[in-house]
Amino acid sequence: MNYLELLFYRAPKPLDWSSPRSLLLSTLQNRLHWVAGKPYQHPISHVNVVLNTSSGGKVSRGMALSTSSFGYLYRFLFKGTSLDTLIINLPGKFLKNDVIEKPLQIYLANGYVEVLRINLTVSQSLRAEQYIQLYEQYGLNQIYGALASDPLKGHGAGCSAFAMSVLDVLGLLPEEFKKSWRRELRIPSELMSSENKKASIGFFGLLLGRRAEWSHPEEPHYRLIFWDPENMYNWCKRFRSSQIDEKEDHKNVIGMTYNKNSSRIEWDATGFQTPDWDLKFHFQVLDPLIQKEISDCGKTWTEQKLQTLLTNQS
Repeated sequence: MNYLELLFYRAPKPLDWSSPRSLLLSTLQNRLHWVAGKPYQHPISHVNVVLNTSSGGKVSRGMALSTSSFGYLYRFLFKGTSLDTLIINLPGKFLKNDVIEKPLQIYLANGYVEVLRINLTVSQSLRAEQYIQLYEQYGLNQIYGALASDPLKGHGAGCSAFAMSVLDVLGLLPEEFKKSWRRELRIPSELMSSENKKASIGFFGLLLGRRAEWSHPEEPHYRLIFWDPENMYNWCKRFRSSQIDEKEDHKNVIGMTYNKNSSRIEWDATGFQTPDWDLKFHFQVLDPLIQKEISDCGKTWTEQKLQTLLTNQS
């Protein structure tokens, strides 16, 4: 059977996006969480993908930092960065099969994961498999692209952007997902560093509440739009509840159903036409940019690149 599963992992406690300080505090608190006697792998939420093909192949992948996630905290404490940490690329790696599958049943049993299974045709599954192979072959998995990164533009990706790029190359990104699964922030300019400018409020300033809120539209700010795993998890949870209670809201959204026997949401996407643009040619064109992004991992961006990246979000 050909299918793609998206595994949406929630944070132990919902991240508090109400203010910059609340976001920092809730992130730090979640890093201390354990499940079944072991540290929880995804304290700030996460997305993995599982591709199953009719030939019997199964590929589980997810983007992660190649070193400890405390690299972000190090940048905060010792490198003088602030919320630009959210959009700086760092060295990355693929999480693969056993690393993903071994703790999955424990996380499912304890309510940490929602599952969306998308049934595919043979041609769709082959295209998804080719994309994942090319992603690794050309080294995009070496870039843990932060929240503003788009892998189809050669930037690398975080966990959620990678998962959504798999849907994108299959032509399976409906407006409902774009509307409900993303989050928008207006980050105050004083919280952003660039190559020639240090943020005026850093880690300890945020802890002390020197910046109480996100920017208003009329203030100097950077607008950030990104795929949010918690929004994905919560959307699935609401969908399941609406199906169980037989409510009209969320019923038959883009043809999805809730399978009570398997406790997962299922979407038959076999009726969608597979895009025919050439994946290999796309990666060949992007290759010089990808190699530059790999070499620049961890560097603070120039103001020009910062502006370009945030302006070109879609």
